Amino acid sequence: MLHVNRLQHRSGVSSYTLTTNTVPQWLATAFSGASVAAAWIALALAFVSTRTGRKALRIAQAESDRKVPRLVPYLIDSVAIRDNATQRTIEIVLSLSNPSDSSNTISRADLALSHVVQNHALVQLLIPAAINSANDASNLLTVPLRINAHATVAGRLRFTVPNELVDAANVRRYELQLTDSQGAVVPLELRVLKEIAPEGH
Repeated sequence: MLHVNRLQHRSGVSSYTLTTNTVPQWLATAFSGASVAAAWIALALAFVSTRTGRKALRIAQAESDRKVPRLVPYLIDSVAIRDNATQRTIEIVLSLSNPSDSSNTISRADLALSHVVQNHALVQLLIPAAINSANDASNLLTVPLRINAHATVAGRLRFTVPNELVDAANVRRYELQLTDSQGAVVPLELRVLKEIAPEGH
């Protein structure tokens, strides 16, 4: 810091001198160290705040994702029964899980048959699931089917395929297509379809 000192001479002429008060070295060092420490503290707080904000965002995103209805099918077994010369019955045994925080409903269940027609084109035929009859005790699932949050249901779906619509020898792919209440289609391919004879044969 600079100070102006006035000197009065005998001649009556005044003169001025400048003096400097120097800050002690230890005090300057202390101030400098405090500034650096404050800067590091501010940086650490900003880093912690950023990490906390990102963690809160991930938690909020995870909670939002869990609220989205979702279905997870699991194939237990699938068989094809040749009832007679006019039709086959395909039964699918499966479980359906809903891991989300919201309930969901299966609004449609279709068997998609990809088969070759006469001009060698591959076309897809959708067969709707059969309706459970009053005297059927085979644990047949009824569509629409509601599945609560974090719940699992299991049972059978049955499909009747007329031979006049599709020849089994020309089918290249069997796929179960489940449509939920949100309009999302959940596919489940039947890689192994066992052929069995009807009871009494």
